[in-house]
Amino acid sequence: MNIVKWGVVLFLLTLGVYRLFRASHPRGAGMRVGGRDLFAWSFLMASAHGAGLMVVPVLMRSPMSPMTHAMFLADSPGMNMTTTLYVVLVHTVAMLFAAAVLAIGFFEFYEDVGLKLLKQVWLNFDLLWAVALLVAAISLLLF
Repeated sequence: MNIVKWGVVLFLLTLGVYRLFRASHPRGAGMRVGGRDLFAWSFLMASAHGAGLMVVPVLMRSPMSPMTHAMFLADSPGMNMTTTLYVVLVHTVAMLFAAAVLAIGFFEFYEDVGLKLLKQVWLNFDLLWAVALLVAAISLLLF
């Protein structure tokens, strides 16, 4: 197991154990936000979690030679920069379309069922997050 893998496992375990025993939600944050705040937070989270990086496997050569420094298809003769930008554009449009379909399709369900359920049931997302971090660390060790 290389040092990077050990570092990631140690980081995930540390953060998971910390969140498990200190699972209190930060004070001062509310559930009511405006459209501008929701847009800014969504954009920040999508950027921080690498939503744009999901298309990178499409743009990479497969398999990658350890002696080769050129890894993007844009550098290969088979795919030029125009095609690469087209692939990224198609991916972006497809993701926006899927998000719009889901948002419109589930709006009525959310209004009828989701808000009523949210007012009656509390799900501890901090505990769920801590368990997910620990499961990720253990699965990284095992696989």
